Amino acid sequence: MADVSAMSLAIEGGWPAVEDVRFEHMWDAKEVCHQDIRLDILTEPAFQTMAGLGGAFSEIGYQALAALPQGRQDEIMQQLFGRDGARFTFCRVPVGANDFATDAYSLNDTVGDYEMKHFNLDRDRKSLVPFIQAALRINPELKLHASPWSPPGWLKVNGQMTGGGKLIEEPRVYAAYAKYLRMFVQAYAAEGIAITRLVLQNEPECGKGYPTCTMPPEQMNKLAVEYLAPELKAAGLTTEIWAGTHTRLGGLYPFHALRDDAFAAVISGLGFQYELPEKMVDLVRVRPGLRMMHTESHCHMGLNRPVEAAALYEDVWDFITAGCDNFTYWNMILNETGQSGWGWRQNSLVVVDRAAGNFQYGPDLDVMKLLSRAIPAGSRRLPTHCLHLRRVTAFQAPDGKITAVLYNTANAKKATFCIDNRPPVEVQIPGQSLVAVEL
Repeated sequence: MADVSAMSLAIEGGWPAVEDVRFEHMWDAKEVCHQDIRLDILTEPAFQTMAGLGGAFSEIGYQALAALPQGRQDEIMQQLFGRDGARFTFCRVPVGANDFATDAYSLNDTVGDYEMKHFNLDRDRKSLVPFIQAALRINPELKLHASPWSPPGWLKVNGQMTGGGKLIEEPRVYAAYAKYLRMFVQAYAAEGIAITRLVLQNEPECGKGYPTCTMPPEQMNKLAVEYLAPELKAAGLTTEIWAGTHTRLGGLYPFHALRDDAFAAVISGLGFQYELPEKMVDLVRVRPGLRMMHTESHCHMGLNRPVEAAALYEDVWDFITAGCDNFTYWNMILNETGQSGWGWRQNSLVVVDRAAGNFQYGPDLDVMKLLSRAIPAGSRRLPTHCLHLRRVTAFQAPDGKITAVLYNTANAKKATFCIDNRPPVEVQIPGQSLVAVEL
């Protein structure tokens, strides 16, 4: 008996009757809208093994959460990390300030301290550390990936964390920054927080007015190969080094970086956000076996509408079918303004009204909850074929259960699932819905 979980994707104005105009020459719109569907699934061969789904921890997010009574804080955290909630398993942590810190800061703002004697987690212990620790109490299996938005400003040519600026091209600067990143991993471990993956630089082509760093491929490669990899190894750390986070604005940046065999040898994979899936697929053609991860979802403008929830699923599908072993939603929790520390609004899974002491869940949470529960960590993505629906995929969990995810923007219809040579399973699929079917 199939177990069907579904969420409505009904949107004001309705969905188009035909899901892909490329099909129009094959049959008319009425036939597409009413056609029953067949989904074929193979359990071998399989694609990537999933690390899981999750979201990003931030300073502003924790401050919003902490403004609520303890009981409501617990309710939100259970919805994000609990067995009856989204069950998030793989989340993002900033190294120092990101754009959802209240202002720019690093973990060592002492100018000229190349030995990192003044490195400290004092500020993180007020926000990020308790936020993550609360999540770990609910799900001790939670894994984390981390990335800096900027090195300490005094290590950069512009002397500040904001406004871009490259690392100063001096050996002592590279060595100090590698030590800084190593100490971050160790300091968080001392708080009971293990960093599984360390991504070298958030959006290395970006030089905007919030914490950023423009890090060309030559600098990223040098940092990883000559300094960070030896630094982590000497400390006996197993945290993986990942390149990125790459975006479409970086053009062929990852191709340039991967031409260096020494760099390819020390990184465990590449992190992507706002990237073109076709470029990611081409990278795997260049480097067969290349591992890829997703690091940040589209942030939109803080409107938290159903139409953006539908777009969120399309985003998840694009990155996972391109080969990423995870998907990371951006801000899990924001306050009623939805604003960053630099004044722009973005979407979130939870919106906290600090003055009222209350909160509401956004429609994006429904998408993330359905998908995270359908794709537990350790699941294998399986080959699928469905003629009448696009953005369909299927996964086999570590316990052997198979879950298919379907995106039905038309009317309700009957779906027949054919797994290998097993007897077919028939399920009624709701109209205008995102559906997970456990087979």
